[in-house]
Amino acid sequence: MPNILDTVVSGFSELNKGVGFVGSLITIFDFFRSRNQDHIQETLNAIRERSKVAYKLYCECREYRKEDLGLPLEKDILRYWESCLERNILPSVEDMVISGIASVEEARILLPCLMEQWMSVPEFSSWLHDIRSEDWIETMAGTLKNSLAILELLSQMREGMVVQEISSMATIIDPGYVNRARHSCNDLDVKNFFTVNNDFHTMLRVVSADEDIPNKEAERMLMELLKKGSPVLIAGNGGQGKTSLMMRAAVKWAFSGGMAVWMSLTNSNGFTEQMADRFFESLLEAVPDGQRVLLCIDNPFEGRGSFSSLKSRWRSNNKIQLLMAERENRLTLLADTDRDLLLQWFDDSSLVILQGIGQNRKYRLKNYTSFYFQEDKERRRAILGKCASYLVKEGVISGKDQLNITNKMLNRYGKPNVSLVELVYRTLFEFKKISSKPESIKLDWEEWGGMIRQEFGNVDTDLQLYGVIAALKVFHTPLSLPLFCRYFELKERRLKNCLSQRSVSRHIEPVFYEEESQTLRPKHDVIAELFFCFIRIK
Repeated sequence: MPNILDTVVSGFSELNKGVGFVGSLITIFDFFRSRNQDHIQETLNAIRERSKVAYKLYCECREYRKEDLGLPLEKDILRYWESCLERNILPSVEDMVISGIASVEEARILLPCLMEQWMSVPEFSSWLHDIRSEDWIETMAGTLKNSLAILELLSQMREGMVVQEISSMATIIDPGYVNRARHSCNDLDVKNFFTVNNDFHTMLRVVSADEDIPNKEAERMLMELLKKGSPVLIAGNGGQGKTSLMMRAAVKWAFSGGMAVWMSLTNSNGFTEQMADRFFESLLEAVPDGQRVLLCIDNPFEGRGSFSSLKSRWRSNNKIQLLMAERENRLTLLADTDRDLLLQWFDDSSLVILQGIGQNRKYRLKNYTSFYFQEDKERRRAILGKCASYLVKEGVISGKDQLNITNKMLNRYGKPNVSLVELVYRTLFEFKKISSKPESIKLDWEEWGGMIRQEFGNVDTDLQLYGVIAALKVFHTPLSLPLFCRYFELKERRLKNCLSQRSVSRHIEPVFYEEESQTLRPKHDVIAELFFCFIRIK
Protein backbone atom coordinates (compact mmCIF):
# COMPACT_ATOMS: atom_id res chain seq x y z
CA MET A 1 0.00 0.00 0.00
CA PRO A 2 1.57 3.37 -1.02
CA ASN A 3 2.51 5.79 1.78
CA ILE A 4 1.27 9.38 1.92
CA LEU A 5 4.52 10.78 0.47
CA ASP A 6 4.34 8.54 -2.61
CA THR A 7 0.74 9.63 -3.08
CA VAL A 8 1.62 13.32 -2.87
CA VAL A 9 4.59 12.97 -5.27
CA SER A 10 2.44 10.99 -7.71
CA GLY A 11 -0.31 13.59 -7.51
CA PHE A 12 2.23 16.35 -7.98
CA SER A 13 3.53 14.67 -11.15
CA GLU A 14 0.01 14.35 -12.52
CA LEU A 15 -0.61 18.01 -11.69
CA ASN A 16 2.49 18.92 -13.68
CA LYS A 17 1.11 17.05 -16.69
CA GLY A 18 -2.16 18.91 -16.37
CA VAL A 19 -0.75 22.41 -16.09
CA GLY A 20 2.42 21.80 -18.12
CA PHE A 21 2.63 24.41 -20.84
CA VAL A 22 0.50 27.18 -19.39
CA GLY A 23 1.44 26.88 -15.69
CA SER A 24 -0.78 26.35 -12.66
CA LEU A 25 -3.56 28.71 -11.69
CA ILE A 26 -2.29 28.97 -8.11
CA THR A 27 1.35 29.48 -9.09
CA ILE A 28 4.34 29.59 -6.80
CA PHE A 29 4.79 33.25 -7.63
CA ASP A 30 1.15 34.12 -6.91
CA PHE A 31 1.29 32.38 -3.54
CA PHE A 32 4.36 34.25 -2.34
CA ARG A 33 3.49 37.59 -3.92
CA SER A 34 1.44 38.68 -0.91
CA ARG A 35 4.28 37.89 1.50
CA ASN A 36 6.93 40.49 2.35
CA GLN A 37 10.51 40.07 1.19
CA ASP A 38 11.85 39.10 4.62
CA HIS A 39 9.26 36.37 4.92
CA ILE A 40 10.15 34.99 1.48
CA GLN A 41 13.85 34.96 2.40
CA GLU A 42 13.14 33.11 5.65
CA THR A 43 11.21 30.48 3.72
CA LEU A 44 13.98 30.08 1.14
CA ASN A 45 16.58 29.66 3.88
CA ALA A 46 14.42 27.02 5.58
CA ILE A 47 13.99 25.15 2.30
CA ARG A 48 17.75 25.29 1.65
CA GLU A 49 18.40 23.69 5.03
CA ARG A 50 15.81 20.98 4.40
CA SER A 51 17.35 20.40 0.95
CA LYS A 52 20.70 19.67 2.63
CA VAL A 53 19.01 16.98 4.71
CA ALA A 54 17.37 15.50 1.57
CA TYR A 55 20.74 15.46 -0.21
CA LYS A 56 22.33 13.53 2.67
CA LEU A 57 19.47 11.02 2.60
CA TYR A 58 20.03 10.54 -1.14
CA CYS A 59 23.77 10.00 -0.58
CA GLU A 60 22.97 7.31 2.00
CA CYS A 61 20.65 5.61 -0.49
CA ARG A 62 23.36 5.78 -3.15
CA GLU A 63 25.75 3.77 -0.96
CA TYR A 64 23.53 0.74 -1.55
CA ARG A 65 23.11 1.35 -5.30
CA LYS A 66 26.51 2.60 -6.47
CA GLU A 67 26.36 0.73 -9.74
CA ASP A 68 23.32 2.43 -11.22
CA LEU A 69 23.12 5.81 -9.46
CA GLY A 70 25.23 8.93 -9.92
CA LEU A 71 25.87 11.77 -7.52
CA PRO A 72 24.17 15.10 -8.38
CA LEU A 73 25.92 18.30 -7.31
CA GLU A 74 24.79 19.53 -3.89
CA LYS A 75 24.88 23.18 -5.00
CA ASP A 76 22.40 22.37 -7.79
CA ILE A 77 20.08 20.63 -5.35
CA LEU A 78 20.17 23.57 -2.95
CA ARG A 79 19.25 25.99 -5.72
CA TYR A 80 16.56 23.85 -7.33
CA TRP A 81 13.60 25.22 -5.36
CA GLU A 82 14.72 28.80 -6.11
CA SER A 83 15.02 27.96 -9.81
CA CYS A 84 11.43 26.65 -9.71
CA LEU A 85 10.37 29.91 -8.07
CA GLU A 86 12.20 31.99 -10.71
CA ARG A 87 10.76 29.98 -13.61
CA ASN A 88 7.32 29.78 -11.98
CA ILE A 89 6.98 26.01 -12.48
CA LEU A 90 6.26 23.00 -10.33
CA PRO A 91 9.09 20.65 -9.24
CA SER A 92 9.03 17.31 -11.07
CA VAL A 93 11.27 14.45 -12.17
CA GLU A 94 11.01 15.60 -15.79
CA ASP A 95 12.02 19.17 -14.90
CA MET A 96 15.00 17.99 -12.84
CA VAL A 97 16.24 15.98 -15.81
CA ILE A 98 15.72 18.80 -18.34
CA SER A 99 17.42 21.27 -15.99
CA GLY A 100 20.48 19.03 -15.76
CA ILE A 101 20.05 18.50 -12.01
CA ALA A 102 20.00 14.70 -12.11
CA SER A 103 19.39 11.72 -14.35
CA VAL A 104 15.96 10.09 -14.45
CA GLU A 105 16.96 7.35 -11.99
CA GLU A 106 18.50 9.89 -9.61
CA ALA A 107 15.56 12.28 -9.83
CA ARG A 108 13.03 9.55 -9.07
CA ILE A 109 14.76 9.02 -5.71
CA LEU A 110 15.82 12.59 -5.05
CA LEU A 111 12.45 14.29 -5.61
CA PRO A 112 10.56 12.30 -2.93
CA CYS A 113 13.43 13.05 -0.50
CA LEU A 114 13.12 16.75 -1.26
CA MET A 115 9.33 16.71 -1.04
CA GLU A 116 9.41 15.00 2.34
CA GLN A 117 11.79 17.63 3.71
CA TRP A 118 10.13 20.63 2.07
CA MET A 119 6.77 19.62 3.51
CA SER A 120 8.20 20.30 6.98
CA VAL A 121 8.41 24.00 6.01
CA PRO A 122 5.03 25.59 6.85
CA GLU A 123 4.89 27.94 3.84
CA PHE A 124 5.59 25.13 1.40
CA SER A 125 2.99 22.88 3.01
CA SER A 126 0.42 25.68 2.87
CA TRP A 127 1.05 26.30 -0.80
CA LEU A 128 0.92 22.58 -1.56
CA HIS A 129 -2.34 22.32 0.37
CA ASP A 130 -3.85 25.15 -1.68
CA ILE A 131 -2.77 23.45 -4.91
CA ARG A 132 -4.21 20.08 -3.93
CA SER A 133 -7.43 21.28 -2.30
CA GLU A 134 -10.49 19.85 -3.94
CA ASP A 135 -12.43 23.10 -3.58
CA TRP A 136 -9.69 25.42 -4.91
CA ILE A 137 -11.76 26.38 -7.96
CA GLU A 138 -14.66 27.46 -5.70
CA THR A 139 -12.25 29.42 -3.51
CA MET A 140 -10.83 31.25 -6.51
CA ALA A 141 -14.24 31.76 -8.04
CA GLY A 142 -15.35 33.49 -4.84
CA THR A 143 -12.63 36.10 -5.29
CA LEU A 144 -13.57 36.86 -8.87
CA LYS A 145 -15.73 39.88 -9.51
CA ASN A 146 -18.05 38.61 -12.21
CA SER A 147 -19.09 35.58 -14.21
CA LEU A 148 -16.99 36.69 -17.20
CA ALA A 149 -13.82 36.12 -15.16
CA ILE A 150 -15.07 32.65 -14.23
CA LEU A 151 -15.60 31.81 -17.90
CA GLU A 152 -12.09 33.05 -18.65
CA LEU A 153 -10.73 30.82 -15.89
CA LEU A 154 -12.50 27.77 -17.30
CA SER A 155 -11.22 28.67 -20.77
CA GLN A 156 -7.64 28.76 -19.44
CA MET A 157 -8.12 25.33 -17.89
CA ARG A 158 -9.39 23.95 -21.19
CA GLU A 159 -6.48 25.61 -23.03
CA GLY A 160 -4.06 23.82 -20.74
CA MET A 161 -5.62 20.45 -21.48
CA VAL A 162 -5.59 21.10 -25.24
CA VAL A 163 -1.94 22.13 -25.21
CA GLN A 164 -1.09 19.07 -23.11
CA GLU A 165 -2.75 16.84 -25.71
CA ILE A 166 -0.60 18.38 -28.46
CA SER A 167 2.56 18.21 -26.36
CA SER A 168 2.13 14.48 -25.80
CA MET A 169 2.63 13.89 -29.54
CA ALA A 170 4.81 16.80 -30.72
CA THR A 171 6.85 19.77 -29.50
CA ILE A 172 5.29 23.23 -29.35
CA ILE A 173 7.62 26.05 -30.39
CA ASP A 174 6.20 29.40 -29.32
CA PRO A 175 7.90 32.81 -28.77
CA GLY A 176 8.64 32.09 -25.11
CA TYR A 177 10.15 28.69 -25.91
CA VAL A 178 12.40 30.26 -28.56
CA ASN A 179 13.56 33.03 -26.21
CA ARG A 180 14.47 30.50 -23.52
CA ALA A 181 16.38 28.44 -26.08
CA ARG A 182 18.19 31.55 -27.34
CA HIS A 183 19.34 32.56 -23.86
CA SER A 184 20.49 29.04 -22.94
CA CYS A 185 22.66 28.53 -26.06
CA ASN A 186 26.36 28.17 -25.17
CA ASP A 187 29.69 27.37 -26.87
CA LEU A 188 29.22 23.64 -26.40
CA ASP A 189 25.90 23.74 -28.26
CA VAL A 190 27.52 25.59 -31.18
CA LYS A 191 30.47 23.18 -31.25
CA ASN A 192 28.15 20.15 -31.25
CA PHE A 193 25.94 21.66 -33.94
CA PHE A 194 28.84 22.25 -36.32
CA THR A 195 30.31 18.81 -35.72
CA VAL A 196 27.04 17.39 -37.03
CA ASN A 197 24.59 16.90 -34.22
CA ASN A 198 20.93 17.08 -35.23
CA ASP A 199 19.49 16.68 -31.74
CA PHE A 200 16.30 18.74 -31.59
CA HIS A 201 17.20 20.80 -28.50
CA THR A 202 20.77 21.55 -29.63
CA MET A 203 19.53 22.65 -33.04
CA LEU A 204 16.78 24.78 -31.51
CA ARG A 205 19.21 26.57 -29.19
CA VAL A 206 21.74 27.28 -31.95
CA VAL A 207 19.19 28.43 -34.53
CA SER A 208 17.30 30.54 -31.96
CA ALA A 209 20.56 32.28 -31.04
CA ASP A 210 21.25 32.91 -34.76
CA GLU A 211 24.55 31.02 -34.48
CA ASP A 212 23.95 28.84 -37.53
CA ILE A 213 24.98 29.69 -41.10
CA PRO A 214 21.80 29.40 -43.17
CA ASN A 215 21.33 29.36 -46.90
CA LYS A 216 19.85 32.86 -47.02
CA GLU A 217 18.25 32.56 -50.44
CA ALA A 218 16.57 29.25 -49.61
CA GLU A 219 15.37 30.69 -46.30
CA ARG A 220 13.93 33.79 -47.96
CA MET A 221 12.03 31.74 -50.55
CA LEU A 222 10.78 29.29 -47.93
CA MET A 223 9.28 32.07 -45.79
CA GLU A 224 7.63 33.64 -48.84
CA LEU A 225 6.03 30.31 -49.78
CA LEU A 226 4.79 29.74 -46.24
CA LYS A 227 3.07 33.13 -46.24
CA LYS A 228 1.03 32.07 -49.28
CA GLY A 229 -0.58 29.21 -47.35
CA SER A 230 0.07 26.18 -49.58
CA PRO A 231 2.04 23.16 -48.26
CA VAL A 232 5.83 23.29 -48.69
CA LEU A 233 8.31 20.41 -48.96
CA ILE A 234 12.06 20.77 -48.35
CA ALA A 235 13.95 18.19 -50.41
CA GLY A 236 17.55 17.29 -51.18
CA ASN A 237 20.14 14.58 -50.63
CA GLY A 238 21.04 13.43 -47.13
CA GLY A 239 23.21 15.82 -45.14
CA GLN A 240 22.39 18.98 -47.12
CA GLY A 241 20.75 20.82 -44.18
CA LYS A 242 17.03 20.19 -44.73
CA THR A 243 16.16 19.78 -41.04
CA SER A 244 18.11 22.87 -39.94
CA LEU A 245 16.38 24.94 -42.67
CA MET A 246 12.99 23.74 -41.41
CA MET A 247 14.03 24.56 -37.83
CA ARG A 248 14.98 28.07 -38.95
CA ALA A 249 11.53 28.49 -40.49
CA ALA A 250 9.88 27.31 -37.23
CA VAL A 251 11.97 29.75 -35.16
CA LYS A 252 11.23 32.70 -37.48
CA TRP A 253 7.53 31.79 -37.43
CA ALA A 254 7.60 31.86 -33.61
CA PHE A 255 9.65 35.07 -33.51
CA SER A 256 6.88 36.73 -35.52
CA GLY A 257 4.42 35.87 -32.72
CA GLY A 258 3.02 32.62 -34.10
CA MET A 259 3.15 29.03 -32.91
CA ALA A 260 4.97 26.16 -34.61
CA VAL A 261 4.60 22.46 -33.82
CA TRP A 262 7.53 20.12 -34.47
CA MET A 263 6.83 16.47 -35.16
CA SER A 264 9.79 14.15 -35.76
CA LEU A 265 8.76 10.74 -37.05
CA THR A 266 12.26 9.21 -36.70
CA ASN A 267 11.85 5.89 -34.90
CA SER A 268 8.29 6.90 -34.08
CA ASN A 269 6.45 4.46 -31.84
CA GLY A 270 3.48 4.92 -34.11
CA PHE A 271 0.45 7.19 -34.24
CA THR A 272 -2.81 5.34 -34.56
CA GLU A 273 -5.61 6.97 -36.51
CA GLN A 274 -7.33 7.73 -33.21
CA MET A 275 -4.23 9.51 -31.91
CA ALA A 276 -3.91 11.44 -35.16
CA ASP A 277 -7.55 12.46 -34.91
CA ARG A 278 -7.05 13.78 -31.35
CA PHE A 279 -3.88 15.58 -32.40
CA PHE A 280 -5.53 17.49 -35.25
CA GLU A 281 -8.62 18.18 -33.17
CA SER A 282 -6.51 19.68 -30.37
CA LEU A 283 -4.32 21.61 -32.80
CA LEU A 284 -7.29 23.22 -34.51
CA GLU A 285 -8.82 24.12 -31.15
CA ALA A 286 -5.57 25.69 -29.93
CA VAL A 287 -5.23 28.08 -32.88
CA PRO A 288 -7.19 31.35 -32.49
CA ASP A 289 -9.40 32.50 -35.35
CA GLY A 290 -7.48 34.43 -37.99
CA GLN A 291 -4.15 32.73 -37.14
CA ARG A 292 -2.25 29.73 -38.49
CA VAL A 293 0.04 27.21 -36.82
CA LEU A 294 3.13 25.91 -38.64
CA LEU A 295 3.21 22.10 -38.51
CA CYS A 296 6.77 20.85 -39.23
CA ILE A 297 7.10 17.14 -40.06
CA ASP A 298 10.63 15.68 -40.06
CA ASN A 299 11.66 12.25 -41.40
CA PRO A 300 8.20 11.04 -42.49
CA PHE A 301 9.63 8.10 -44.44
CA GLU A 302 11.07 6.50 -41.30
CA GLY A 303 7.69 6.81 -39.60
CA ARG A 304 5.54 5.83 -42.57
CA GLY A 305 2.92 4.16 -40.37
CA SER A 306 2.46 7.32 -38.31
CA PHE A 307 2.58 9.46 -41.43
CA SER A 308 -0.17 7.34 -43.00
CA SER A 309 -2.35 7.75 -39.89
CA LEU A 310 -1.87 11.52 -39.94
CA LYS A 311 -2.77 11.62 -43.62
CA SER A 312 -5.92 9.55 -43.14
CA ARG A 313 -7.22 11.90 -40.41
CA TRP A 314 -6.25 15.16 -42.11
CA ARG A 315 -9.10 17.59 -42.51
CA SER A 316 -8.87 20.43 -44.98
CA ASN A 317 -8.55 23.77 -43.17
CA ASN A 318 -6.86 27.15 -43.29
CA LYS A 319 -5.46 27.04 -39.75
CA ILE A 320 -2.58 24.57 -40.26
CA GLN A 321 0.35 25.46 -42.51
CA LEU A 322 2.13 22.24 -43.56
CA LEU A 323 5.93 22.06 -43.89
CA MET A 324 7.91 18.85 -44.32
CA ALA A 325 11.57 17.87 -44.89
CA GLU A 326 12.69 14.62 -46.51
CA ARG A 327 15.25 13.21 -48.97
CA GLU A 328 14.35 13.29 -52.65
CA ASN A 329 14.36 9.51 -53.14
CA ARG A 330 12.21 8.98 -50.07
CA LEU A 331 9.72 11.64 -51.14
CA THR A 332 9.36 9.78 -54.42
CA LEU A 333 8.53 6.60 -52.51
CA LEU A 334 6.00 8.44 -50.33
CA ALA A 335 4.28 9.65 -53.51
CA ASP A 336 4.14 6.15 -55.04
CA THR A 337 1.07 5.81 -57.25
CA ASP A 338 -0.06 2.58 -55.55
CA ARG A 339 -0.15 4.22 -52.12
CA ASP A 340 0.27 7.97 -52.40
CA LEU A 341 0.82 9.28 -48.86
CA LEU A 342 1.02 12.88 -50.08
CA LEU A 343 -2.35 12.83 -51.81
CA GLN A 344 -4.99 15.34 -50.65
CA TRP A 345 -3.17 16.98 -47.77
CA PHE A 346 0.01 17.88 -49.70
CA ASP A 347 -1.77 18.78 -52.92
CA ASP A 348 -0.47 21.93 -54.67
CA SER A 349 2.79 21.82 -52.71
CA SER A 350 5.90 23.81 -53.55
CA LEU A 351 9.36 22.22 -53.40
CA VAL A 352 12.43 23.95 -51.94
CA ILE A 353 15.31 21.79 -53.13
CA LEU A 354 18.78 22.01 -51.55
CA GLN A 355 21.60 20.96 -53.88
CA GLY A 356 25.35 20.43 -53.70
CA ILE A 357 27.96 22.66 -55.31
CA GLY A 358 27.45 22.73 -59.08
CA GLN A 359 24.57 20.27 -58.98
CA ASN A 360 22.35 20.78 -62.01
CA ARG A 361 20.21 17.64 -61.93
CA LYS A 362 16.53 18.52 -61.73
CA TYR A 363 14.16 16.76 -59.36
CA ARG A 364 10.50 16.51 -60.33
CA LEU A 365 7.65 15.35 -58.12
CA LYS A 366 4.06 15.30 -59.35
CA ASN A 367 3.13 18.74 -60.65
CA TYR A 368 4.77 20.57 -57.75
CA THR A 369 6.54 23.85 -58.49
CA SER A 370 10.26 23.46 -57.70
CA PHE A 371 12.80 26.05 -56.49
CA TYR A 372 16.47 25.04 -56.57
CA PHE A 373 19.18 26.37 -54.26
CA GLN A 374 22.77 25.32 -54.81
CA GLU A 375 25.39 25.23 -52.09
CA ASP A 376 28.18 27.79 -52.50
CA LYS A 377 31.84 27.47 -51.60
CA GLU A 378 31.90 30.45 -49.24
CA ARG A 379 29.10 29.09 -47.06
CA ARG A 380 30.91 25.77 -46.88
CA ARG A 381 34.10 27.60 -45.92
CA ALA A 382 32.25 29.41 -43.12
CA ILE A 383 30.81 26.13 -41.81
CA LEU A 384 34.24 24.45 -41.80
CA GLY A 385 35.62 27.56 -40.10
CA LYS A 386 33.08 27.23 -37.27
CA CYS A 387 33.76 23.51 -37.00
CA ALA A 388 37.55 24.01 -36.77
CA SER A 389 37.63 27.15 -34.61
CA TYR A 390 37.12 25.12 -31.43
CA LEU A 391 39.95 22.77 -32.36
CA VAL A 392 42.27 25.77 -32.81
CA LYS A 393 41.09 27.28 -29.52
CA GLU A 394 41.79 24.00 -27.72
CA GLY A 395 45.25 23.66 -29.29
CA VAL A 396 44.34 20.51 -31.21
CA ILE A 397 45.39 22.03 -34.57
CA SER A 398 47.14 25.26 -35.53
CA GLY A 399 45.52 28.16 -37.34
CA LYS A 400 47.81 27.55 -40.31
CA ASP A 401 46.81 23.87 -40.52
CA GLN A 402 43.16 24.86 -40.29
CA LEU A 403 43.47 27.17 -43.27
CA ASN A 404 45.53 24.76 -45.41
CA ILE A 405 43.35 21.72 -44.83
CA THR A 406 40.10 23.67 -45.21
CA ASN A 407 41.24 24.92 -48.62
CA LYS A 408 42.39 21.42 -49.62
CA MET A 409 39.07 19.81 -48.63
CA LEU A 410 36.99 22.50 -50.35
CA ASN A 411 38.90 21.95 -53.57
CA ARG A 412 38.94 18.16 -53.33
CA TYR A 413 35.29 17.72 -52.37
CA GLY A 414 33.63 20.56 -54.24
CA LYS A 415 31.42 18.01 -55.96
CA PRO A 416 27.63 17.89 -56.37
CA ASN A 417 27.30 14.55 -54.56
CA VAL A 418 29.29 15.55 -51.45
CA SER A 419 26.98 16.78 -48.71
CA LEU A 420 27.80 19.19 -45.90
CA VAL A 421 27.85 16.33 -43.40
CA GLU A 422 30.30 14.33 -45.48
CA LEU A 423 32.52 17.39 -46.02
CA VAL A 424 32.66 18.08 -42.26
CA TYR A 425 33.57 14.47 -41.45
CA ARG A 426 36.21 14.20 -44.13
CA THR A 427 37.74 17.45 -42.87
CA LEU A 428 37.75 16.23 -39.27
CA PHE A 429 39.46 13.06 -40.47
CA GLU A 430 42.20 15.13 -42.12
CA PHE A 431 42.63 17.29 -39.01
CA LYS A 432 43.02 14.10 -36.97
CA LYS A 433 45.88 12.86 -39.18
CA ILE A 434 48.06 15.96 -38.64
CA SER A 435 47.00 16.89 -35.10
CA SER A 436 49.43 16.78 -32.17
CA LYS A 437 46.47 15.54 -30.12
CA PRO A 438 44.68 13.11 -32.48
CA GLU A 439 42.81 11.58 -29.52
CA SER A 440 40.98 14.91 -29.16
CA ILE A 441 39.25 14.39 -32.52
CA LYS A 442 37.01 11.35 -32.34
CA LEU A 443 34.73 10.24 -35.11
CA ASP A 444 31.44 8.77 -33.95
CA TRP A 445 32.49 5.11 -34.01
CA GLU A 446 35.66 5.88 -32.03
CA GLU A 447 33.77 7.93 -29.44
CA TRP A 448 31.11 5.26 -29.02
CA GLY A 449 33.66 2.46 -28.67
CA GLY A 450 35.71 4.52 -26.21
CA MET A 451 32.67 5.24 -24.05
CA ILE A 452 31.70 1.56 -23.91
CA ARG A 453 35.25 0.49 -22.97
CA GLN A 454 35.45 3.21 -20.31
CA GLU A 455 32.28 1.90 -18.65
CA PHE A 456 32.64 -1.85 -19.23
CA GLY A 457 36.30 -2.58 -20.02
CA ASN A 458 37.73 -3.90 -23.28
CA VAL A 459 34.64 -5.54 -24.77
CA ASP A 460 35.24 -5.24 -28.53
CA THR A 461 36.51 -3.02 -31.34
CA ASP A 462 35.11 0.38 -32.27
CA LEU A 463 33.99 -0.94 -35.64
CA GLN A 464 31.88 -3.77 -34.29
CA LEU A 465 30.29 -1.70 -31.51
CA TYR A 466 29.20 1.06 -33.90
CA GLY A 467 29.00 -0.98 -37.11
CA VAL A 468 26.06 -3.11 -36.04
CA ILE A 469 24.05 0.05 -35.19
CA ALA A 470 25.06 1.77 -38.45
CA ALA A 471 24.27 -1.27 -40.60
CA LEU A 472 20.79 -1.70 -39.19
CA LYS A 473 20.12 2.05 -39.51
CA VAL A 474 21.01 1.96 -43.22
CA PHE A 475 18.39 -0.75 -43.66
CA HIS A 476 15.84 1.16 -41.53
CA THR A 477 15.82 -1.50 -38.84
CA PRO A 478 15.81 -0.32 -35.20
CA LEU A 479 18.25 -2.01 -32.83
CA SER A 480 16.90 -2.66 -29.34
CA LEU A 481 19.16 -1.83 -26.42
CA PRO A 482 18.47 -5.20 -24.73
CA LEU A 483 19.60 -7.05 -27.89
CA PHE A 484 22.73 -4.89 -28.19
CA CYS A 485 23.62 -5.55 -24.56
CA ARG A 486 23.04 -9.29 -24.86
CA TYR A 487 25.18 -9.53 -28.00
CA PHE A 488 28.15 -7.67 -26.47
CA GLU A 489 27.49 -9.07 -22.96
CA LEU A 490 26.93 -5.67 -21.36
CA LYS A 491 24.79 -4.83 -18.34
CA GLU A 492 21.66 -3.25 -19.79
CA ARG A 493 20.68 -1.18 -16.74
CA ARG A 494 24.19 0.21 -16.40
CA LEU A 495 24.40 1.27 -20.07
CA LYS A 496 20.92 2.81 -19.91
CA ASN A 497 21.83 4.88 -16.84
CA CYS A 498 25.17 5.86 -18.36
CA LEU A 499 23.45 7.25 -21.47
CA SER A 500 20.87 9.09 -19.35
CA GLN A 501 23.51 10.73 -17.15
CA ARG A 502 25.66 11.86 -20.05
CA SER A 503 22.72 13.33 -21.96
CA VAL A 504 21.61 15.23 -18.84
CA SER A 505 24.99 17.02 -18.76
CA ARG A 506 24.39 18.07 -22.41
CA HIS A 507 27.11 15.75 -23.66
CA ILE A 508 26.04 14.77 -27.16
CA GLU A 509 26.39 11.06 -27.73
CA PRO A 510 27.37 9.49 -31.10
CA VAL A 511 24.46 7.10 -30.53
CA PHE A 512 21.05 8.17 -29.24
CA TYR A 513 18.93 6.03 -26.96
CA GLU A 514 15.18 6.26 -27.52
CA GLU A 515 13.77 5.55 -24.06
CA GLU A 516 10.17 4.87 -25.11
CA SER A 517 11.06 2.30 -27.79
CA GLN A 518 14.30 1.19 -26.04
CA THR A 519 16.22 1.42 -29.31
CA LEU A 520 19.65 2.73 -30.34
CA ARG A 521 20.30 4.85 -33.41
CA PRO A 522 23.22 6.92 -34.77
CA LYS A 523 22.96 10.65 -34.15
CA HIS A 524 22.71 11.25 -37.92
CA ASP A 525 21.70 8.75 -40.58
CA VAL A 526 24.24 10.12 -43.10
CA ILE A 527 27.06 9.46 -40.61
CA ALA A 528 25.91 5.84 -40.40
CA GLU A 529 26.32 5.64 -44.18
CA LEU A 530 29.72 7.40 -44.10
CA PHE A 531 30.96 4.83 -41.59
CA PHE A 532 31.23 2.27 -44.37
CA CYS A 533 33.41 4.65 -46.41
CA PHE A 534 35.76 5.55 -43.58
CA ILE A 535 36.50 2.03 -42.41
CA ARG A 536 38.02 1.32 -45.84
CA ILE A 537 40.28 4.36 -45.42
CA LYS A 538 41.42 3.09 -42.03
